[in-house]
Formats: sequence, C-alpha cells, structure tokens
Amino acid sequence: MTHCAISRFSQAAPDDIPNLFSRTSHFRFFDADGSLTHRALSPGRRGYRVIAVETTGHCASFTEADRTALTFPLSGRSVVEVAGQVVDTRPGQGFAITPSDRTSRLCPGPDGRYRSFTIIGPAGEMPGGLRADAWYRPRDDRLQRHCIDLLQLAFGMAETPGATRPAAFDAFEALIDDMVRGLLSDSGAVTRPGPGRDAARLVGRAKDHIAAVYDDAVTIADIAARLGVAPRTLQAAFQAQCGQTPRAYLNQVRLEQMRRLLQHSAPHTSVTSAAMSVGLFHVGRCSQAYRLHFGELPSQTLARARG
Repeated sequence: MTHCAISRFSQAAPDDIPNLFSRTSHFRFFDADGSLTHRALSPGRRGYRVIAVETTGHCASFTEADRTALTFPLSGRSVVEVAGQVVDTRPGQGFAITPSDRTSRLCPGPDGRYRSFTIIGPAGEMPGGLRADAWYRPRDDRLQRHCIDLLQLAFGMAETPGATRPAAFDAFEALIDDMVRGLLSDSGAVTRPGPGRDAARLVGRAKDHIAAVYDDAVTIADIAARLGVAPRTLQAAFQAQCGQTPRAYLNQVRLEQMRRLLQHSAPHTSVTSAAMSVGLFHVGRCSQAYRLHFGELPSQTLARARG
C-alpha cells in the first residue's frame, strides 16, 4: 500500500476495459464521452486491494471467483444485481458482495460523477458467517465512517511523495483488516466466552500478548488467532471485563509506551520518532488521542522532560 497506481478508461478506447474482478464479461459507458478512473493502492502483505473509483456512469457484468468486496459509495448511486436480488446503495451506506456473478450500474450524482471506495479482500477469505453468492449490508454506521476516513487518509499519504514510511502502510492495512472483519462479522456466528473467570483469563492472556507485540502492525484477528479464539470472542471478553474493545486497549498501550519514551527521551527523540516506534503512524491524530488521554500534547511532555 505504499504507492497509488492510476488507471484510466474511456469510450474512446472501448476495447480497454477494467478488470478489478476475476472476469469482466460486459462493460459499457452510459455516454459517448464516458470515462472511468481507478486509483489503486498497492497491495500490502495481507493481500487487500483498495481502489478509489470515479466514473461518469457505466454498467458492467463481472464474475468474482474467490474474493469478497466491500464498497462505500461517496457520491452517486450504485445498483448491483446478485443472486436475483437488487442492491441499491447511496452515499452513507456500504455493501459487501461475496464471490459471485453480478451486474452493476454506477450512476452519477448531481456533479456528473459516481465516486466510491472498494476494498477487495484476500483470495479465499470470508469472515465467519458469510456465504458465497450473496450480499450484505454492514450495520455499524460509525465504523463505516471511520473506515472511509482511514481510506481517505491512506490515499492522501500514498499520493504525497515522502509522506510516510512503508511501516505506516502496514499499520493502515492492519486497521483495514480489523474494520472489514468488524463490518462483515455475522453476530449470529459469534462465539462468546463464558462468564467471569474464563473471560478474565482470556483478557489476561491477550494483554500479555499485546505487551509483546504492540509496536508491530498487528490486527485483532492476529491476536485472536494467537490465542486460539475467534475475533468476536476476544471482542466480547474485553467488553465484558474492561468495557472497551481490544483495539482501544492496544491503542492505549501504545500511547502509554509513547509517553514513557517522551518522559525519558534520548537527545534524538522527537514526537514523530516516539509515535512511530510504538506503532502509531499518523502523528496528527496520535497527538489528539494523546491529549485526550493525558491532558497535554506529546510536545509538552517532551519539552518538560528536557527542562
């Protein structure tokens, strides 16, 4: 995800059609001067493809053999037919389609453009509870907004030369993995921990593991897999025992470790270096979270430590 590749398609070159999915069997612009632009982040080590789509309007038929796609329309309207059902989606709504044949119409908004973000998951992976040849509507509006904000940030950084380091994009992809799993998880497939002692033991093991890996681009799914439980089991245990999500606890640990580095700073220590060394790669947002947590900016902590 360290750079952004741009692909452009137009009615002027009708034989040049996009191939986001396994196979494109039909593609047509609505207008004679139609155009389509894909901005794609390079896949990271977890295998996610992230694409920003902008089109004057088109229809297409696709086949996707083994990947799940999650789309967030930003302007205009998306109408997709899959498994005999029509999914009509507008900005503020997201939708996911599992491996299937589908036909889509991307209709422009008042400004003459349809825009969206699409996340295509790794081949052969579907979050628990999903089935092939189906569509799903994520229910967590707040998490959808956070995911869109994260994607806008990732594209902004990828399109700004020298804006960040590859490790930052590993962290972005880890967050995308957590968000996708959270949005697509089926509550009916959740395995919840037993009350009291079992949940407390699981949370204790998770905290020990987080203490060892907090500075890596780790996901909640990674932590759950290491502990031998489902991610939602871990989520439920943290909510029951701590009143917070495991992702919130991981961020708390990172902020506390950052504070220790600033309080006992070496001559070369900066706010940016301290943040990045604990796995926090967006310094602006990190500083806001730090102030909420500790009542001061990280620069103030560093200045006080240096007298």
